Amino acid sequence: MEEKKKSKIIKTVICIVIMAALVIGYYIYISNKDFRTESSKEKEKDTIEKLLASDLEKEYPSNPREVVTFYSDLICCIYNDEITEEQMDILVVKLRTLFDLELLEQNPLKEYVEDLKTEVADYKKKKKTIASYQVSKNSEIIYQEMDAENYATMSGYYRVKTKKSNPVTVCEEFLLRKDKEGYWRILGWELSNGKVLDE
Repeated sequence: MEEKKKSKIIKTVICIVIMAALVIGYYIYISNKDFRTESSKEKEKDTIEKLLASDLEKEYPSNPREVVTFYSDLICCIYNDEITEEQMDILVVKLRTLFDLELLEQNPLKEYVEDLKTEVADYKKKKKTIASYQVSKNSEIIYQEMDAENYATMSGYYRVKTKKSNPVTVCEEFLLRKDKEGYWRILGWELSNGKVLDE
């Protein structure tokens, strides 16, 4: 009889310990999750504010790598972050400042904004995010001169994550041209060999 009593007490104690461990574990998980979320929101806010405050007339990127890096920062912000319509308009102006005149002529502002907003909405609907990116090193950029104009070709690698599938790395080839003031502007870009690289 006493053995049954002991066994029952032991089972009860084990149940209490397990329940307590689960409650503590869940509390720690929630606390860390909230902390990570707040931390990432602060970082996101800082990035948006930094991009919004940037003045390309005073501090335009000095070389092709910096141009594509700044372009990539803007794209990540537009596609990933929660931004207002007003912030979107400011970021689009900055984005288009990086574009060559020829590219601007092919993409009138109104059409460009509509297409971009549609693409961003589709991205968010599919719960996609650009987790990270890398651009070619300065030593990997290919420079050419044609018809008295200077061109540069380089790559950008964008790691795209979704909730439903494995991350993929999208490789884009950028073509830049130096304008009359000596600034490098993006003339165009395309998927490298039309491929999306799975990881």
